[in-house]
Amino acid sequence: MPDASALGWRGGCVIAMTAEDDRFAHARRGGMRVASEASLPLILYDIDAASLLNEPLPSGWSAEGTRQQYGERLTVEDLDRLGRGPIARQVEEAEASGIEAYGWLPTGHGPDPLAEYAYEQQARVLVMPIEREEVDPLTVMLVGTRHPIDRSEDEVPARILVAHPDGRLERR
Repeated sequence: MPDASALGWRGGCVIAMTAEDDRFAHARRGGMRVASEASLPLILYDIDAASLLNEPLPSGWSAEGTRQQYGERLTVEDLDRLGRGPIARQVEEAEASGIEAYGWLPTGHGPDPLAEYAYEQQARVLVMPIEREEVDPLTVMLVGTRHPIDRSEDEVPARILVAHPDGRLERR
């Protein structure tokens, strides 16, 4: 993949789905590969963060003013402070490879929060594991069709790559 500036991309990032138990390591590593090749920051999106029991980030009710101390991209230190050590270690692994990397802890399930976050972060590429059912609905939400490969680069706000356990990345 060419450098992001050669593609006319200004800003943006790569978002890769991950989990604390690293069951989506193939998506995380695919995201690392794409971020490195495109010279874009990587955000590891922790699919397990949203819970019916508690929110991953402190709320205004639980800790006055703490939400303002965390930005839209969480550093290793932020993740450790929030008790998300496994995700922090994954971010460290990406940083050790020379990638500007962060984590994110969504508060909701399904494709809606991911699509909204991708839009807010101006994501250029989303790397999803083949096992997740959000791939097709997310593709439609972001691109307007189940077949975005037929569209030009400037018609598609973010490309979706599906990561396979064997390391292959399939473009959607």
